Amino acid sequence: MRNLLLFTTLALFFSCNSSTAPDRNAKALGHWEALCEMVKAGAKPLGVSYPMEAWDIEAFYTEAQEIAKEYGVETVREKDFLTVGLFDPEIVKGKEVVLVYQGNTYRAYQDLKQEVALTSNHGGRFPEQIGRRLGRLLGYSPQAINTLLAENTEFRALTNFGVRGQGTTYYYQDLPRAVTFYEETLGLTRHLTAEHAVTFRVAEGAFLTLMDVAHSQHSAAEA
Repeated sequence: MRNLLLFTTLALFFSCNSSTAPDRNAKALGHWEALCEMVKAGAKPLGVSYPMEAWDIEAFYTEAQEIAKEYGVETVREKDFLTVGLFDPEIVKGKEVVLVYQGNTYRAYQDLKQEVALTSNHGGRFPEQIGRRLGRLLGYSPQAINTLLAENTEFRALTNFGVRGQGTTYYYQDLPRAVTFYEETLGLTRHLTAEHAVTFRVAEGAFLTLMDVAHSQHSAAEA
């Protein structure tokens, strides 16, 4: 559900429409309230409104502040929103956004902007890690960050090369004991259970299989 909300927010961030100003404002406020709720719940450290022209944001901001107040979160207008590899800079060029946050999140965003400015002043390229830090501030999953970096930079993830999943197998002499450790101590969730093997789902498309070495092609000395 959380990833769905994040990808929905990402889609809204990029959406464009030719509706009237009142319609745009109503849609933006609906999106904004969803952001406030996610920030309040801790699903997103930092939320970002639609990029808006000056005449649109003036009508939007007063109501946006009231909504944020209801959720107990903070807001600030931002005229130079960071993109750093995650977004096409043209999307926010000449436009303004409103940020919603709690606690020290806005300070972390400002620190990141300062780091970007220093890198730019010295003629350097923005490290991939800066884009990843921005993505984490926005609450995006690692998969979403990789997708955005692949679309907007030279970064390429495994999926860009046709890889859709990854599997790793560990061999144990005492399979039940190993399964107990991974399941009860590490908290992994079983995906498949066979007579001599158990597979855990580690992440999206990533699986770990524990196998009884006695029923494999390996020796006990190799386990």
